[in-house]
Amino acid sequence: MLQKARLCFALAIAFLSTSAFEMAPASAQETARDPEGDPQKDDESPYDPPLQPSRPKPMPVVPKGKPVEKEGMMLVAGGVFFMGPSMPKAQPRGPLKVAPFWLDRTEVTVGAYRACVSRGQCPAPHKTSTKCSYDSNDLNLPINCVRWADAERYCRHDGKRLPSELEWEFAARGPQGLTYPWGLAGGAQTICKLAATLVSERHWGKSCTNGPVRVGSYPKAASPFGVLDMAGNVEEWVSDWYVERPGSTPPSSGNGYVLRGGSWASPPSMARGTARTWASAIEAGPTVGFRCAKAESPSQFR
Repeated sequence: MLQKARLCFALAIAFLSTSAFEMAPASAQETARDPEGDPQKDDESPYDPPLQPSRPKPMPVVPKGKPVEKEGMMLVAGGVFFMGPSMPKAQPRGPLKVAPFWLDRTEVTVGAYRACVSRGQCPAPHKTSTKCSYDSNDLNLPINCVRWADAERYCRHDGKRLPSELEWEFAARGPQGLTYPWGLAGGAQTICKLAATLVSERHWGKSCTNGPVRVGSYPKAASPFGVLDMAGNVEEWVSDWYVERPGSTPPSSGNGYVLRGGSWASPPSMARGTARTWASAIEAGPTVGFRCAKAESPSQFR
């Protein structure tokens, strides 16, 4: 009789322990599973939430072989993927189709932009900050302090154009829909080794580099297509007007243009491939730069 009583007591204790865990808030359960005991990660941001577990699987066209480069541009094979959510609790958009195109391997440099100015095809940027790079002795810094129209003008004179927002995100995340250009992991523990951003979400004003750095400084952070500098350094103009929920058809008007990729003065969360912000067309600050794109025939990808 005593043995039966002990057995019943043990079963009751086990049942109550399991029920208490199941009834605990989701955040408490996640903390229990977190080996570091910290549910707040340094790279979390309310403006760019983590991917949802219920996210539908993409239908990828996985890049085969080594990245292809031609005249400083990387081949971005077209495919179908799901753009990441741009608002809290938003569902992923897609599937969206991306046509094949080429994209500059790095952000446009001071040297390349100066050459455009010397040809009389581009205006010299206004020096709005001591961090503006146009007058720098280092020609391999990314050009910054450039307005949207001047960036577009540079690309057109070079036989190119600004990439669309859809193209930019696809080039940064690949058909796999990576969180960062280099993969799934990131944040304060590794961000300064992979991108020029702020050191963490909690250290506003403390930058990994305290200004723009030479393009191509982070070769290990290349995107699946071999494109560099798509996280941090300078934010990049794209061709689209800003809307809260972008899609396959760019808006025909708006109050400002989209900026992608984050900068040396942005928190690590802005280095995510889904992160986005916007600025007026006359914005020309030291955190703003660009790169160019060029369409290509699908036959080139066979």
